[in-house]
Amino acid sequence: MLPILQKNKLITFQQLVTDLISLLDSTDWEKSESKKIPPVLVQEGKKLLTYFQSKILTVKEDEIELSIRSSWLSFQTETHRCLRLLTTELLFLASSNNPQTREQRIVKIKKILEQITGLIEWGVGSKK
Repeated sequence: MLPILQKNKLITFQQLVTDLISLLDSTDWEKSESKKIPPVLVQEGKKLLTYFQSKILTVKEDEIELSIRSSWLSFQTETHRCLRLLTTELLFLASSNNPQTREQRIVKIKKILEQITGLIEWGVGSKK
């Protein structure tokens, strides 16, 4: 089981992910005059990555119970990979002009956010 401090960090991280999903869902892509994504989406993606790197990736192995240590390290690795992919996809979305390309990027981003949400749920639940 994760210590309370680490669980609280994950809960905060989960809220940041939820905020990004809400922001992504609330953007009306069809009515956007410039058809460009709001810069805040890229900023929020970077904010997620920064929070993860500074608060969750820095958790030391000895701070985690031995019974879940291996799973915790896998969680950190996989979540970090997803976040790097997310920031890349957000940058590609920001530069896309074609509506079809934009829609494909949005679908990819939502799938990545679903993966991250699943990983966080593991962490908060501390399931093996």
